Amino acid sequence: MAKLQDYFGAIGQWAVDQFAEDSRDNEAAWSAAFISYVVKNAGVTPSHGFSPSIRHMTYIVEALVNRKNRDLDRPFWLYKAEDLSPQVGDILCKPWNETPCANLTLAGLESQFIEKKASGEYAIKGTPTGHSHTDVVVRRFSDDGTDYIETLGGNTRDLSGVAHTVGRRRWRLNANGRVDACVDRNNEVIEDCPPFAFIRIVHPTTQQLLDAAADEGGVSV
Repeated sequence: MAKLQDYFGAIGQWAVDQFAEDSRDNEAAWSAAFISYVVKNAGVTPSHGFSPSIRHMTYIVEALVNRKNRDLDRPFWLYKAEDLSPQVGDILCKPWNETPCANLTLAGLESQFIEKKASGEYAIKGTPTGHSHTDVVVRRFSDDGTDYIETLGGNTRDLSGVAHTVGRRRWRLNANGRVDACVDRNNEVIEDCPPFAFIRIVHPTTQQLLDAAADEGGVSV
């Protein structure tokens, strides 16, 4: 319970009061709070272009705005999954694992949640919503000639099959370095909604983010 309070505390005391108790019994989602906690502990503030939130979609859309504005002072930028090969420090963005998977695209997010101001700058309009999930890429490796990445996230199922925990997921990359499937610890394909985007930190260090994520590996909540 204390760790869940810490995670929601990265968003604000109001989030602790409203969600921490319910999240203990998985009646309230806490995966976005976990990512918010990791990023905040890496020394990131909202002025860097990543706003802690109970919704993944808040900072996903924010990262798209940052990129559209080419704002290097807000270096969390969103890219289509097919446009880059994920690296350690990226944040994988995917629909929540449900059937069918939500059809999330950057073009769709832009049309729904982004507007162009008279100044020419882009900004978020309304409250971005959508069944989404994010994890931090913490490892990239090769096994028997195939490349993989591993991600760390909260309120997820880990490689050993434990659900609703801070755990790792593994994704297989194709010959072009793009994600093509989620796999188990034996590299056998398992069902999961594929990523539609990655947030990449284009300017400051990624190491603080990785260190903050690694500190939470295997934490029981």
